[in-house]
Amino acid sequence: MAVSLMFKRGFFVLFFFLISLSSYGQNITNYVFAANGGTYADISGTQVFAGGADDVVSSSISIGFDFWYMGQRYTNVRISTNGWISLSNTADSAPDNNLSSGGVRPILAPLWDDLAVFPGALGTGLGAGNISHNISVVMGVKVFTVQWNLMRWDRSSALIDFLGVVTPTSVISFQAKLYENGNVQFMYRQQGGNVSAAASASVGITGTSGVFLSLNGTGTNPAADHLVEVSNISTKPASGQTYTFNPTELSAPTSLTFTRVGSTGMRLNWSDSFADEAGFVIYRSVDGGNTYTHLATTSPNATFYDDAGLTNATTYYYRLYTLRENLSVGYVSGNQLTGCQSFVVGASPNLSGAGNNGPVCAAASLILSANFIDGASYSWSGPNGFTSTQQNPVISYSDNAKGVYTVTISRNGCSAVLTTTVTSTGVGRWTGNVSADWSNPNNWCNGVLPTNAVNVSIPTLEVYNNPTLTSSGSANNLDIASGRTLTVSGAGNLQVAGAISSAGTIATSSGKVTFNGASAQTIPSNVFSTNAIMDLELNNVAGVTLNGALRLTGVLTVTAGAFNTGNFLTLASSQASTAQVASIPSAAKIEGRVTVERYVQGGTVNPYRTYRMLSSPVYDNTTTFVNTDVEGNRSAKFAQLIDDIIVSGSGGAANGFDPTHNNNSSSWYYDSGYMRVTNINTTVNAGRGMYMLYRGNRNNIALKTYPPYPDAETVVMDFEGVLNQQDVSATLTYSAANNFNLLGNPYAATIDWSSSNWGADKGTASNAIWIWNPVARGYATYINDVSTMGGTRYISSGQAFFVQTSAAGTLKFKENVKAVTQQPTILSMSVPNRSQESVPTQLATPKNLVRINMKPVNSYGEDETVIVFDQNSSVSYTEEDASHFDGEVVNISTLADAQKLAINFLPLSTNAMEIGLNVSAAASGNYVMQFNLDEYHQGYLLKLKDNYLQKTTPITLGGAHHFSIDITNAQTLGAGRFSLLVEPPTVLPVGLLSFTWKKQNEGVMLNWLIANNSSAKVFKLYRAGDDGKYVLLGDILAKEVGAYSFLDAVPLMGRNYYKLVQIDGNGNETPTEPVVVNFVLGENNVATAFPNPMKDKLTVQVNNLKDDKYQLVLYNVTGQKLISQQVSKSDLNRGYELDVLVLTPGFYFIKVSEFSSNSFVALLKVVKH
Repeated sequence: MAVSLMFKRGFFVLFFFLISLSSYGQNITNYVFAANGGTYADISGTQVFAGGADDVVSSSISIGFDFWYMGQRYTNVRISTNGWISLSNTADSAPDNNLSSGGVRPILAPLWDDLAVFPGALGTGLGAGNISHNISVVMGVKVFTVQWNLMRWDRSSALIDFLGVVTPTSVISFQAKLYENGNVQFMYRQQGGNVSAAASASVGITGTSGVFLSLNGTGTNPAADHLVEVSNISTKPASGQTYTFNPTELSAPTSLTFTRVGSTGMRLNWSDSFADEAGFVIYRSVDGGNTYTHLATTSPNATFYDDAGLTNATTYYYRLYTLRENLSVGYVSGNQLTGCQSFVVGASPNLSGAGNNGPVCAAASLILSANFIDGASYSWSGPNGFTSTQQNPVISYSDNAKGVYTVTISRNGCSAVLTTTVTSTGVGRWTGNVSADWSNPNNWCNGVLPTNAVNVSIPTLEVYNNPTLTSSGSANNLDIASGRTLTVSGAGNLQVAGAISSAGTIATSSGKVTFNGASAQTIPSNVFSTNAIMDLELNNVAGVTLNGALRLTGVLTVTAGAFNTGNFLTLASSQASTAQVASIPSAAKIEGRVTVERYVQGGTVNPYRTYRMLSSPVYDNTTTFVNTDVEGNRSAKFAQLIDDIIVSGSGGAANGFDPTHNNNSSSWYYDSGYMRVTNINTTVNAGRGMYMLYRGNRNNIALKTYPPYPDAETVVMDFEGVLNQQDVSATLTYSAANNFNLLGNPYAATIDWSSSNWGADKGTASNAIWIWNPVARGYATYINDVSTMGGTRYISSGQAFFVQTSAAGTLKFKENVKAVTQQPTILSMSVPNRSQESVPTQLATPKNLVRINMKPVNSYGEDETVIVFDQNSSVSYTEEDASHFDGEVVNISTLADAQKLAINFLPLSTNAMEIGLNVSAAASGNYVMQFNLDEYHQGYLLKLKDNYLQKTTPITLGGAHHFSIDITNAQTLGAGRFSLLVEPPTVLPVGLLSFTWKKQNEGVMLNWLIANNSSAKVFKLYRAGDDGKYVLLGDILAKEVGAYSFLDAVPLMGRNYYKLVQIDGNGNETPTEPVVVNFVLGENNVATAFPNPMKDKLTVQVNNLKDDKYQLVLYNVTGQKLISQQVSKSDLNRGYELDVLVLTPGFYFIKVSEFSSNSFVALLKVVKH
């Protein structure tokens, strides 16, 4: 029998009740309990269990209608022999009654205990019992009744008493009725005898676990308690006793309407006037309202429901109930015909129902719009695969967004397809919506970069960034509004095919502007910022005219047609660069006068107050354009000079010169000798040079023409006239006494003296040129890719130069020898750094040469001579040699056939050679010779022989020799004082053909070559510093024949002595003579390593770095790489720490190089104790 759990169940009941109060809507206390008397009537129905059934539960049984209980809809029950009904689809027999918690829920229990169906007994008047059910209608309400007929309450009691009399004990019949309106009713009938004391039943209803109503007895007026379960009922209720649980219903909802009606669906709408409903229940009829079936149950507070999957042209009927524990007593109803009659796309935003806010400019918001249709979905498609499900999608407009867009508006089976067309606008109108980049299409209103057929406008309003052009950009007409600036920079090239009209400006301090129209064009005045431009190209066969002042700082290119300067053009010159005119095709020309500037470096009186060699790039004898090559039809006056510098001469002011105290000449031309200019209007033909004394600018003429002289300032000179163009021929004179000619670069451009385009047009001129170097107070010489004193193959605009002829002839300057990409040092002739450390690349066939420089000690002026060792050269003086022009302060040259040479090409001999030197000076004093062997790669020994002091000194890399000259003692100077001894090296080991070196970015590359008769088995390579201590760099196994190389990645700073030792099969060692390499890094980077000596940590710090990434490597003395790390510039600036604890005591090298180029930055020697 069931056990009483009164106390415990009361505790859990309270707990679960508190939980139940938090649920929405349903509350079991809303079921009103009532006890009444009545008449028990047996039912005739479907039997579920027969007599004797015990502890079993039926399968699912249909109720026959929708039974709403505790806010849920039930259509089936399961019946237990133990006196209860389960509304759940799953249930067990559960003989132990428990309304308060656990088990299957919900339970309707008219008498829950351990019952059994009475099997029947003869002599008792009671037949076998059963359990059955049926459906009836009471006052229009369907009722599902379950009857437990003749149930043994105490199934374990005996049927035969102690006298042997058969007695029906504890037999009872009862019913549970489920009403369609949600009521639950229990009714009882007493049968048989009394219930034994062992009976212990529960009577009541439940919700979820902890939610229940339990009767406290079975009398005529029991109470229903939701807090404490009474589970020990043992008294039969009176026959006809009825217990009813009646839920309190809410009223029906109101105002049922239908919207979003389509062919396959619609929306039901109603008013919710309740606060605690559990939702709303919708029933639907498709047979004209005769039969309704459950459609849906909504959530609480819902006010609409979307019914889908409907059939077109069908009327649907609906009933809507309020739901709490059960349905409302009443309902609201309505009906609606399906169809698309109400699906109408209106006339807004336009007649089609779809539209856009275009045209808009690129990068602006393009808004596609479609009419709002309640409940509709939107599906857009358009150009370039565009899709969207928004009603009004937004696109950042670009050119590929133009075109036709289609939107499909759908709702409940109804749809409409609409289109709208997006067009572009603002062709060629700049907006800068995205950035300042001209080349970004989205910065143009129509989203397309303009072509040379498009008129471009840069307006004042609705512009977010001023344009910047860094690549090629085109326009037909170009209009720049007030306040706007177009910047052309870097690789930018603005190509204009039409006209420029501008109240704004074009900034072209770098970059290029090209006029390439098909009809005549003009360049307006004041169109360029500060009236300056870098590069300008004219490519218009119809011609281009300049209408205002323009200062050009880069390259002027005339590709086609005529460029009329209007006398407004200036080709600018500065210390940094000089404007140039590119090669002009024969069909093109530049008309009108041009001012061509020429920067002339000044400085202290010594050395800068000295001579300059000039050449006019213009002619001023006529303003008519002349390009016929007739010598003398284009010339320039010396008067070109006097507006910028002081020009004195015989006759003073009478002859147009600046008057001085002695009217000495300061200007000359050259005609088989220097010829004084006798009148300031004296002319020189195009292609000829001017020679003049430079005193600085025109300030303080009296002071500058009378000693002591002040410093000579820097001056930007100008030549004004028509540019020399096309071929310019100059007659070359020759005589046995003087075969030199002073020529001048006739063009406003650099020319290349070694250009292959000269062909035979150098005439009888040799390959040598001479230009006065004012800093050295001597001549810079160039011939065949070898130079002294900063000479170069490139001759600047405005530069005159000497050539030497072998006979009378003609030299023809041509447009195709121009080299406008070159900006050589001009006129000031500051000697550039010639060391290999500053030149990362090597010539394909490097020359072997020795440079000897001579200068006073602690004074200005210098000279240089170069000896080039070439086996194809001659020991005699030939045209491949360059004669020496004496300077003002010191002179040094070599001698060949008694001819003084600045550059001397010689073959090496197997015997010792002695090369005569000639030295001279303007004054007695102390002098120094410096020997530059950076480009000397032979193993021959060099020595300087001093015949005056009877002393021979070995020459080493970077070595210097100090000596004195007494100009009153002929033995201290001239051709007899010094000579250079060139002695063959010690014979190389058998089979070793050469042992040479070359400096590279990565270090020193050592190369040697062995012949096929070599007996070498292994080579040992050693290096020593000035201390003479050789360290083994590596062992290299010998091959049969061929070339070998070894890179010394960490050469010593300064002189490195390398020695190669050949070891044959017998172990015999044969060393070479050492070669010397001077390895010097630039001084820009300050590098330190500390502490030095080091113990466990070493910090490397390098300043003045340019790149962002560097390679830091630690080597041992043999060049073995021990540590290699990539570090940043910031790491090295603040000091990068290395862990060196594991290193053994000894010397090490730290090498820092640029990560991108592997170029040396710093080399440090450290020691570990």
